[in-house]
Order: sequence, then structure tokens, then C-alpha cells
Amino acid sequence: MDSVSGIRDREEGTVSFGMFNSGPFVLSGLIPAFRTLHPNIHVRVIGSNSAQIADAVRTGKLEAGVVALPIDARGLTIGDALWSCEAAYFHVDPAATARPVTVQGLLERPLVLPDSGWAQTDPTRRQLSSRAQRAGSSLVPDIEVETGVAALQIAASGVAGAVVSVPVAEALGYTKRLHWVSLDPPLVETFAVITRDPDSLSPGTQAMIELLSQHMRMLHDQYDPRSIR
Repeated sequence: MDSVSGIRDREEGTVSFGMFNSGPFVLSGLIPAFRTLHPNIHVRVIGSNSAQIADAVRTGKLEAGVVALPIDARGLTIGDALWSCEAAYFHVDPAATARPVTVQGLLERPLVLPDSGWAQTDPTRRQLSSRAQRAGSSLVPDIEVETGVAALQIAASGVAGAVVSVPVAEALGYTKRLHWVSLDPPLVETFAVITRDPDSLSPGTQAMIELLSQHMRMLHDQYDPRSIR
């Protein structure tokens, strides 16, 4: 009992937690806040695509993670939605963002999209592909890169427009460098915590989820999609 009391009391141990790959930009204060509250708990954050995090939690490689929805929910418990934000169209030319962009508009323009390694399972790519299919087309971007950061960099070069989360672009300073506009209809990304067995989480992971939930609810208030132009 003495040997595990530190873990039980949230004073020791290691937290292995998955986070959607743009999470570190919008949740930059999470880890410092956690370490301030629990200075002796080691933190191991795995940043990756939401589909990859879901696989890692499902197989037991991670206890929990925060992901964009929808994901393959087999073998997982999905918590309440904690945050919703908008993914918008970014371009250097103001004329390209003069009005909301339909999926047909995306098909007619040079386009760069992130998550190249997970194009078939990434939640945002799935939403875009579904829209294209309903329009009788398939969405094949001209350029595919791994991260939203890389997509924004290419958009800033003028080579193509990009569809990226507004909070991520703002955190990186691109909302001041690029013009942007909503898609038509707006594309909303929703985030939640996933676990395999919520009743068997370590105390450290429980503490991380509690703090994460607080931070993401603050983000939800800050980036309410209904308030975005």
C-alpha cells in the first residue's frame, strides 16, 4: 500500500495521453498547468491524427486521448463533446475569400489539405469527402501535407488555398497574414475525450482529463462557431 500511495494520491506516476495533432497549439497551457498542480507526475503526450490516437487507445498503448469526431468507436468510450470550432478556407487573395466557399468551389481551386497519412480516416477529411460525394464528385486535393502548419505555410505562398481550423491558424498568427472565410455550409470540428475503460483509469490520467476538460470548455467559449463570421 505504501508503494502505490503516491500514485493513488496523484503525487507520482506517469500520464500517457494522446492529443490531436494541432492540440499543442491551442492547448499550450495545459501541460504547464498540470505540472504545476502535480509536479511529480511524469507527462508523456503523443500528438497524432485523431484516428491514430483512437487506435492507440483501443489497443491499450494509451490510456486516453482527446480527438476530433467522428472516429471509429469500436472498443472505445467517447465522452461528452468538450469543444467545437470551425475549419475555414484560407488564401492570400482577398477575392478568393469574398464569399463562403462551397465544396464545388474547393473542387475548382488549387487546394492543400493536411493529414496526408490519414486521408481516409481523418475526421475533417471525412467531412469534406462526404460533401464532395453528395455533390457527385470526389475531393482530391492538389497538395497533401501532414500538418495544418504546413498547409498554412503553403497557403501563405499563394500556391493553393487551405482548409484549416481557425483557432490553430490564429494561434500561429495566420489569421493576420491570410484572408479567410467560412465554408458553405460551415464545417465544424468537435472534440471529445476517449478511453477504453473509464472505470480503470490511473489517478494521474483522471487528473489530466479533469484539467483538459476545463481548458477545452474555455476554448469552446472563446471559439464558439456561432460567433465566427
